[in-house]
Amino acid sequence: MKRNSLQIPLTLIARKYKYISLFVMLFPAVAAAETIKLVEVAKVEPWSQGAAHTIYCEVDTPNIYLLSSHNSARLTWALPEGSQVTHGQLIAEQDGYYITQNIERLKIDIESASVQQGYTAAEYQRIQLLNEESLVSTSRLNDMYRLSIQADLSKKKLVQQLEELQYRKKNLQHFAPVNGQILKLKSQPGEYLSDGQTILKLQPIKNKELICELPLKKYRQHNQLNTAKFTLNGNNDLTLDRSAISLKEDSQTLALYLRADKSMKQTLLLGERLQVVVSYLTQDISRVPHDALELADDGYYVWKLNDTQRVNRLAVDIVSTQNDYFLVKSPLQGGDQVVTFGKQGLAEKQQVKFNLNNIKDASL
Repeated sequence: MKRNSLQIPLTLIARKYKYISLFVMLFPAVAAAETIKLVEVAKVEPWSQGAAHTIYCEVDTPNIYLLSSHNSARLTWALPEGSQVTHGQLIAEQDGYYITQNIERLKIDIESASVQQGYTAAEYQRIQLLNEESLVSTSRLNDMYRLSIQADLSKKKLVQQLEELQYRKKNLQHFAPVNGQILKLKSQPGEYLSDGQTILKLQPIKNKELICELPLKKYRQHNQLNTAKFTLNGNNDLTLDRSAISLKEDSQTLALYLRADKSMKQTLLLGERLQVVVSYLTQDISRVPHDALELADDGYYVWKLNDTQRVNRLAVDIVSTQNDYFLVKSPLQGGDQVVTFGKQGLAEKQQVKFNLNNIKDASL
């Protein structure tokens, strides 16, 4: 009995010792979790002027005209590259000797077909009368009818061929379809051209537009091209005419096509490179100091102070920069407080301490 009574207190002592050891081991972690870090904070400023950034554009036209040969004929002459032309002006010409000869031969063929057509028609009428008197068979009548129809069709085919050749001859001379400039001669005078071969490239001088490249990141940030405002040289508004639905593989940019008013078009030079400001009216833009941003592998973050003086990590997208501040797109609201100094080692929902007199306003 005495042995058992001594064993029970020893067991209780061992358990107490175990709990004490466990508490001593966990105490540093508990103490670390409760550490209150001293930081500096700044107020977030609301931003109602929207966001803006610059895109790069080039003046071009929606179309470039390609003048092509309608005939297998020699190119006799063409205006040189760089020539400015007006609508309806003769700009290139091909030799018409061979096509003229073909037209004359075809006219002879049509005259021969007319003779054949008249002969078969007369023969058909004659055999039709003989058939009524049972002097020729019905098969003979039907055969003559077939020959008469074939003669009509043969002449019609030749007439169509003559119309085509006359159209081709008419297009031996090439006239400017619009006011423009000859960009490049694709064929040289003296060269024998085939049907459909390109003679020259003509660029219109009207209908100029700006072709711009919008980075994919900017498009993802705003995704509201229909309400965006485009401005050139600070006071010239541009209109979004259309946009591409696919990206350029090499630059990962989206093509935008902007239209200027008539007076501005006259001052734009084809090939001129310009910068256009794109601005967006949005409600989720705010202004924060540079020091509030934290760069991570997957983007930018800020530490926002909540009502219980604990911090939450929020992801933000940088829209643009303004001296010592960033315009960011995020859930931040005007008046929110973000950590500017002391971000190193902060954890989610960690309690922090700051001096109320050191709160900085982003607008200062």
